[in-house]
Amino acid sequence: MRKYEDVVRYLESLQKRRHEFNLKPMKEILRRLGNPEKELRAVHITGTNGKGSVASIIASILQAAGYKVGLYTSPHLIDFRERIRINGKMIPKNEVIRIFERVRSKKVKLSYFEFLTASALLYFKEKKVDFLVAEVGLGGRLDATNVIDSIVSVITNISLEHTDMLGNTIGKIAKEKACIIKDNSIVVSGVKDSVALKIIKKRAMEKNSKLIIAGNLVKRLSSDLEKQVIRYKNETIRFPLLGDFQLKNVSTALAVIEALKHYNVKIPLKCIKRGIEQVKWPGRMEIVKRKPLFIYDCAHNLHAIKAIKPFLKQLSYDKFIAVMSIMNDKDYKAMIKELEELADIFIFSKAENDRAVSPEILAKEVRKKRVIVEKNIKKAVTTGFSLSTPNDLVLVTGSIYFVGDVKRILASSGSCLFL
Repeated sequence: MRKYEDVVRYLESLQKRRHEFNLKPMKEILRRLGNPEKELRAVHITGTNGKGSVASIIASILQAAGYKVGLYTSPHLIDFRERIRINGKMIPKNEVIRIFERVRSKKVKLSYFEFLTASALLYFKEKKVDFLVAEVGLGGRLDATNVIDSIVSVITNISLEHTDMLGNTIGKIAKEKACIIKDNSIVVSGVKDSVALKIIKKRAMEKNSKLIIAGNLVKRLSSDLEKQVIRYKNETIRFPLLGDFQLKNVSTALAVIEALKHYNVKIPLKCIKRGIEQVKWPGRMEIVKRKPLFIYDCAHNLHAIKAIKPFLKQLSYDKFIAVMSIMNDKDYKAMIKELEELADIFIFSKAENDRAVSPEILAKEVRKKRVIVEKNIKKAVTTGFSLSTPNDLVLVTGSIYFVGDVKRILASSGSCLFL
């Protein structure tokens, strides 16, 4: 592959390949690449929600302390290179060509996610990052990232999701996610469910690993549409990620920073403050316009929809217009029912993803509010704006893929259309 366009086409071809949950292909490709994962000092993060936020906060703090930090997250919003970053910068296109060809040349049959994961690990090893902060793709036990021998494992929270693959109870899902805990390491848990926590404790004991429960390490002093002002220890910090749920995420991230002291990684409070204040995680309660209030949020399951509701209730608006697309492996009926308590108008569209539920099917779930079906994504958003006044709220949500599609489409057509 000599051109970037060749790489993009190759990746697109891999998306059609069925992903088998089996670590053998990952272990084989990494063996042929010289096992780059063994040279990385890693923090590995799983959980139903909050993985990306926690990962981005940890990475930002480590970077502020002067470390070179590789960040591996998924999925992406617009560009697959968002998944592979060093100190906040996406992998350059010339490196994509070089690294991806190295991986492809080893001739191991890989899925899209396996290929990206192997490429990321090789890239981070070659660039000699001080830390890798990696987010699990799905579950834990058989996820492609579970080849990482992490010094700290993180489980943000656990709720029912991907039940066809992970199990249909909290206990079964907890067992899958707890399998990222490695021997003689540290695990940080933000999990509140007693059944799940018991399973995590058991796994930690079996692995001779220290379990740290992430408590409420920060106190919110105030908040507005730009930031939350929080107190950590004796420091007042302007935290740019909005919503009550982000307080839990920053507390979990801070528990990880505390845990790193066990490895003689001691980060000054001023660096922690700077890292939190500089964190960026687009598409999460991202306010892009004030009149009307236009927000992107990647809430893609019931747990996430419930998490954003308190923030939405605090906002001041006359009318709430929800523009949504939801994937077919989510409890879309419950998600819509949850939002129906707040929204006045639903506009259902269809993300450019094979798993997106037909908007006509979504529309049938709304009982008492006005519903509009518009498959064209750009038209769905423009319809939302045409129905709004300056005092209204327009929320694009329901799927990470959908938020990414909207961002990309509006950017390509000139987002000044609305701003």
